[in-house]
Amino acid sequence: MLIELEDAFGSYDDVLEFMPTIYVDFDQKMLYSLFPEPMSFEDYVPDGWIGAYKDFYALVPERERYWMIQGESFFERMWNKFRA
Repeated sequence: MLIELEDAFGSYDDVLEFMPTIYVDFDQKMLYSLFPEPMSFEDYVPDGWIGAYKDFYALVPERERYWMIQGESFFERMWNKFRA
């Protein structure tokens, strides 16, 4: 489980490695990216597709949100820990 790794993170940059960065909906032909590097995956979608740099976490089905632990976002928890 992700929570078991909490003490292994030395900074929030380490946490970023575990955050989802790309969401692809093949039925709707959409690609949303939150990739934190200069490369913009959303700029390389095929014709007829939507590509955008956009927060897509709310689109992820609840059962697939591995970062939610007992109703709390692990990423938010770690953000608060490291910015303190």
